[in-house]
This record gives sequence, C-alpha cells and structure tokens, in this order.
Amino acid sequence: MDFLSLAALAMIMTCPGLQATQQSSKHNSQVIHPTTRSNSGVFDGVLTQQHGALFATKSWGSHDDAQLGKFPPNHRRMKPKVNKYVKRSKSSLVGTEEIVQENVTSFFYLDKPLENKIDLFFFSHLVAAMTQQMSTCELVVAYDDGYSDPRVLEGALSLSNVKQVVHVKKTEDFKKLVWLSPGCRGYVMLLHRLEVLISFLDIDRDAWDYDGRYVVMALSVSQLDMMTRTDKGRKTQHLIGVVKSRQEHEWRLYTNQLYWGKGMRPLTTWRGRGFTSSPVFFPDKLSDLRGVTLRTVTFQWEPSIMYQRAGNGGITLRYGVDISVTRLLGHAMNFSVRFDEPADGELWGRQNEDGSWTGLMGALDRDEADMGVANLFLSYRRIGVVDFSLPYDFEESCFLARTEPPLPRWQALSFPFQWGTWIAILVGLLVSGPLLYVLTLAGGWCDGFTDARPSLASSWLDTYGLHLRETQVHPPSRGSTQVLVSFLWLYTMILTIAYCTNLIAFLLVNKLPASIQTIRELGDSNLDVVGVGDIFKKLLVEASDPNVKVLADNYKTVGSKEDALRQVLMGRAVFLENQGFVEFVAQTKFIKGGVSRTRMMQECFAPHYIAMGLQRRTPLKQKVDEVINWLQQSGLIRHSFETSLRMAASNERNKAADKDEGEVEEDTLTALNLDHMQGIFLILLVGFLLAAFSFLGERISFPRDASQE
Repeated sequence: MDFLSLAALAMIMTCPGLQATQQSSKHNSQVIHPTTRSNSGVFDGVLTQQHGALFATKSWGSHDDAQLGKFPPNHRRMKPKVNKYVKRSKSSLVGTEEIVQENVTSFFYLDKPLENKIDLFFFSHLVAAMTQQMSTCELVVAYDDGYSDPRVLEGALSLSNVKQVVHVKKTEDFKKLVWLSPGCRGYVMLLHRLEVLISFLDIDRDAWDYDGRYVVMALSVSQLDMMTRTDKGRKTQHLIGVVKSRQEHEWRLYTNQLYWGKGMRPLTTWRGRGFTSSPVFFPDKLSDLRGVTLRTVTFQWEPSIMYQRAGNGGITLRYGVDISVTRLLGHAMNFSVRFDEPADGELWGRQNEDGSWTGLMGALDRDEADMGVANLFLSYRRIGVVDFSLPYDFEESCFLARTEPPLPRWQALSFPFQWGTWIAILVGLLVSGPLLYVLTLAGGWCDGFTDARPSLASSWLDTYGLHLRETQVHPPSRGSTQVLVSFLWLYTMILTIAYCTNLIAFLLVNKLPASIQTIRELGDSNLDVVGVGDIFKKLLVEASDPNVKVLADNYKTVGSKEDALRQVLMGRAVFLENQGFVEFVAQTKFIKGGVSRTRMMQECFAPHYIAMGLQRRTPLKQKVDEVINWLQQSGLIRHSFETSLRMAASNERNKAADKDEGEVEEDTLTALNLDHMQGIFLILLVGFLLAAFSFLGERISFPRDASQE
C-alpha cells in the first residue's frame, strides 16, 4: 500500500462523515457532468491574500463570505436541460443531452462534482499547479455553482497574478469580461455546466482572447473535441482540457492540436498530488505545422501571380512575387499550399447588400480559406473583414503610356546639333564668306590686282568648302588671309568631327519624340485615364495634389486589362495601375525589335502596401508576420519580383519563337541600309531640284541671242 493510500485511509478513519460520503457514493447511479470551457464575465472583486485564510477558517453562510468571496453555496440537485443557445446547424455542435451522456468518465453529483473530499483535496492541488504554469500571465478564474467550494480555488487565489474572478450563470455573463490584454493572460474555467460556454464559442467573434492560455474542466474528451470545432475554439492556440479518469484521484490532461490534427490529444496525467510526466503545457504550435495543407485563394494577376499553361489550358506553373512569398512561408513554417481560385469574375470580391462578400474576401470571411494573395491592398474597408499580415511590398499607382513612334530617319541629319547650334553655324558661314572676300580684295588692291579680282560668290564657296573639309584650289598668299583661313580650318575640322560622330549614332538608333512624363503634362493633354474598377478613381478624387485631382474628371472605367491596354496602344489613354504591373507590361509585353511599345511615366502617386489576407483572428498571423519580416530584411521579396519578371520575359520570347516571330540574333556590327541613309539621298534629291530650278531661272532671265543661233 503506497503513501497516498495510507493517507486516504487515515483521513477516512478519523472522519466519520467522510466514510458515509464514500459509502453512499458507491450506490449512487451515474450522474451527468456538464461541460466546462474557458472564460466568464462578472467581475466579483479584486482578491488578496486574505481570501485564502477566509475560506479556510469560516463556514459557508456567513455575511463575510457573501461579501468577499462571493462563492454562493448550492445544495440543489440540478437536472440537465437542453441549451437553447446551441447552434444545431453547426456540425460541430449537438444537443446538450447527447453531449453530457457521451464518454462520461466519472461519477459526479449534478450540483457538486467534487462531493468526494479526497478528490476535492487533490483537485484543488491540480488547479493550483495549473495556475502556477501561468504565473507570468494575468489570471482570470471563472466558475459556476458546481465549483463554488472555496477549497477548490484556495491555492489558485493565493497567487498575486489573479486579476479577475467571475461567477458565470448564463451565456450573457461572458460578454461582461474584458477579453483583451496587453500581455499574457491565462484563464481557468471551472464550469460544471459547460454548455453555457459552448454556446458562447460560436457567437460574437471579437469577444474572446485568441492568444490566451486556457485550462478547462470537462466531463469527457468528446466535449473538448467539440470545443475545438467551434468558431473560437478552432483559432485558439493554447487550450488544455482536464477530464476525471475512472481511476481514483486521477485526472487526464489533453491539449488541442490546432493545425497538427483534429480534436485533442493526451498531454499528461495528474495522479494524487503531481504530474506523471513533465510536458510543455503551452508549446509553440505554429513554427512547425508538420506538413499540414493550408488553402490559399488566388487568381492570375500579373505580375504578382502569373500562370504558365500547357497546350490544353491547364496550369503547369504558378509564379510571381505573391506566390514566392506564400511558398517561402510554407518552407519556413513547414506547411504545404493548395491554391484555389474564386468564381470567374469575382477576383477580390465585392460586398453584397446583406454585408457578405464574394471572391477572395468572401472565402476568408467565411473561413473557407486560410490565406489569400493577389496583390491585395491594405485598406480600412477590408480590415473589418479579414486580418492582414505585415506588408511585404510597397507600391505606388503609376501610369502606363504608349511609347511614341520614333521620328523619321531623314530627320537624323539634323539631330547631332540642337537648333541653337545650327543657327550659330549658319551665322559663322554667312560672316566668314564676306570677311574672306574683304581681306582678299584689300590685299589685291594693295598689290595692284596682279591676280584675278576675287568675287563675293567665290569667297562664300571657299568658306563653304572649308565647312565640308574641302581643300582650297588657290591657297591665300597674304599673311592676313592665311591667318583667317588657318583658323577657319581649325574651326571647321572640330565642327565636322563632332557632327560626324553624333550622326552615326543617330543613324543607327531611333530617336523618340518628346512625350508626357509628369502628372501636370498629363492633365494638360487630351488623353483619358482608364483603370479596372473604381478604386483608382477614389484615389484620384481623394488626392491632395490638385494636379492629380484634376485627372478624376478624365477617368474612365474599363471592364478588363485587355481593354485598357488596347486604348493605350492606340494612343487614346493612359492606364492607371499599381507600379509592379506597369513595370511588368513595359518590360515584357508588346516588344518589337527590342523596343517596347509601352512605357511607365516618371511620376506616380498614392503609395500603398501589399499584404497577405488571413482569416479574422487566425493564430497564424503572429508567425506569418515574423517570417515576412525575415523575408524583407533578407531582400528576398525584391529578388522574387525581379526573378518573376525575367521568367515572364523569357516565356514571352519563347511564345514569339513558336510563332516564328522571335527576334533574330544580330551581329555586333550593323551595316547601314537605305533606312539609315534616307536623309543623304534626300539631300541629293533636293540638290537636283534646286539645280533644275536654277537652270529654268537662267533660261527665263537670260534668253538665248538669236544672232548666236
């Protein structure tokens, strides 16, 4: 016989009343034990160390007990009744009669589950031990009439971290409790009639501490399993259930599995005055999800989510920054991902008249999915429906515009110099001709015109030849003329070298015309601003910049991205979208000859954050935020975006190659063709025309003499 048995025998021999109690309990029929769950709502008072002494020294029924302890005695035999608050439509809940009669493991009186004084003694030590496990948390103790014996809570209430004690009689009592706490909070739930709590677990989602640590006294494991299937129970990370074993002085402890599995699993056993093992009572259940499959709602929205499809249209690969973030989360937290899509056309979803949502938002609101990713903007309207993770991307609203067609090649002859330079060259040509004529004429006058008399036309022709680096037939003989000509040679040599160098570049590279780059220039133009949906129009209307606000008058909603891109390529509008999409289109779409037909304007507006959508009150949020913070600090988010763009561009090139439209690899040396040299031939044509007009003018002005005929 062990020590505990000897102690129990000694107590029985010295307490005749206890003997009678034990003997009578053997003949009692099995009595239904109601369920217990975690939290309550009436603040009965702030307890101090004095309460323990009070409970140990005073008998029930005194005025002081009623005022300080407020644990009312109850000697009535209560009959089980069906709880009216239980949602029978929920598959997780059944009637109270069925609950309490399933897998009952102990024999209790309805009004006093701990009539056996030895069990009461050992159970009080169990309660004290469990509250010690939450010694660093603010403690809330909830009880009903079945556990009103002060000896049950004597050890627990002696702790300094007890902040609230509540007496629960009905479901509404739970609403009086303040569920939020800045730090850790523990809940000890001693409810003999657990159906009161169960009915509360499927209503009012916000009235619950999802991060709290719960210790719940229950009648059977099946009742604890039922609690884990309720709206609040499914999202509570730390839940320990205590069930009386059929063995004497023994209680079994179970813990919820959260994402690890369904229902509760055994944790340890309390036997006598101690645990049979030393488990971790409140472990981290989110760092390792043990390969569980989490459902993620998404849809194709380039470049955040892109699809690579087979010939039959089936999806062979999903990629993009949002997909990369989801998979990196799965790798860090050890879960697999199942991607699902909302109904056609619903995308993010919209709010119906009854307050419900469709699309991605609706799936998260109805808890049909664990996560949702699709370039999801953080907005106040959505925060009330879903929880958002820590933002993992930052974008602005930018404008996608058409790349204007290049200027004609024949204009390339004038591109090397700006118009001001051309005017200066023309003035230099006009001045150098007469100056050379004057110096030559003055020198000839001094020499008595030993040579032929110069003319103004010949002087201009000589200076024109110098600009073309053409050597003079008759070099100057006088010193003043030689100095002028030598500097003209130096001037024209530098000028022609600079022109020829730039001319080659402009002949080989197309020059684009001046285009709209700023928001003010866009407002002054006659272009429309198009976008998918009204969200961007709201951003324009609410903008503080007047140049942005004026664009709202020209905003037009289109049905799809394809319609918007079609108007952009026609030069009728600019497409307002997030920065990632604009960059993606400009770098991967509508490329011909290595040049994109679209571009992103320099100025953007309305910065916004991109985050992952989660179920409301999901336990995943804290760990997901932690991992996303790691990803941001490591630079993997930007790396994933750039990798996705390169992959998309490669896929576009492969598609073009399949259609025999791929780009032909060019040599490093490019031969000039007629398109490059069209300006030269245009000059030749102009020369032919001018010569013809001069000939006609000469024939008209100087008719042929008849005598010469």
